[in-house]
Amino acid sequence: LETMTDGALPIKTDNDAVLDAARQIIKWSKLGQSLSLYVKWAALYGDCAIKVVDDRAGQKVRLELLHPGKVRECEFDEVGNVKAAVIEYERVDDPAIADMRLARGGSQEARTRTPYTYTERITRDKFQTFKDGEPYAFYTDANGNPLKEWDNEYGFVPLVVARYENTGLKWGVNSFYNSTRKIDEINDAASLINDQVRKSVNLIWYFAGVRQSSELSAATAAEVKDKVPAIYGPEGSQPYPMIGNLPIADALANLQNMLSELERDMPELALQRIRENGNLTAPGVRTGYSDAIGNIQNARKNLDPALVSAMQMGMSIGGFNRYDGFQSFTLDSYQRGDIDFDIRE
Repeated sequence: LETMTDGALPIKTDNDAVLDAARQIIKWSKLGQSLSLYVKWAALYGDCAIKVVDDRAGQKVRLELLHPGKVRECEFDEVGNVKAAVIEYERVDDPAIADMRLARGGSQEARTRTPYTYTERITRDKFQTFKDGEPYAFYTDANGNPLKEWDNEYGFVPLVVARYENTGLKWGVNSFYNSTRKIDEINDAASLINDQVRKSVNLIWYFAGVRQSSELSAATAAEVKDKVPAIYGPEGSQPYPMIGNLPIADALANLQNMLSELERDMPELALQRIRENGNLTAPGVRTGYSDAIGNIQNARKNLDPALVSAMQMGMSIGGFNRYDGFQSFTLDSYQRGDIDFDIRE
């Protein structure tokens, strides 16, 4: 954060005011701890939302990561900016310390809390909040007044949706959407092989010559280490293991072939194998890992601009409220492009 030139979020700008404001937003948002979650959610689900929160009581503006499952609906304009959005999810309020009662063991025990559906509707004109579908005052303004609806003074929706990979549709796709069926097939094959190994250890025996239960002596479990059951039949009975003859080595080779094919589809998976070879050099890794590096750069191309856009919104909101360190910005700064900056490689 000292120079903003290193780490996972190096800022590229010649404007010191932008650099200072970016540093402040990162601190207020604790973004250093959240960046990996931002990438993880986008790669796993295809999308991740960033909400710009105006904390007027605390005189701060921060970025809040939203799990994509919380964004129920969005409307986008021609260039991908959010025009309207509905954020909705099940919520349980944290217990108030004063409401906690003493349990029998002496520890504090919270009273039963009832979950409810939290809904927030945002347009370019106003904000609205609901509890279980009914208007409810979740928001408190700078004067401490609870509000269930208030004007959007910014002129834009302070929400950005980042797509891991853009296909031209409303929502993005995740990092493995083309390989899902292969992953399922690999998991199925591995499960079958493990099941067969388990059957080889815990055999089911068929006793030939045993016709009915009256011919059996007392059924007993042999007192051995693993408690393997053994049933003793009449003289002349022959035990046969009931297990198919699966060539485990061939099955494992087939599984490895499928894994290799998946690695060709998802070259990011090759990094561990490259490391195991030892004697790594930077040119060698770049050559052997070039297609994976291309995928990572493609993800950055989609994820970095959304993060920049959210921070630009935060700077404009901070300037509108005249927060300390943001006085050189206005709401028009975001619209005019006066606070353009980039994220370095």
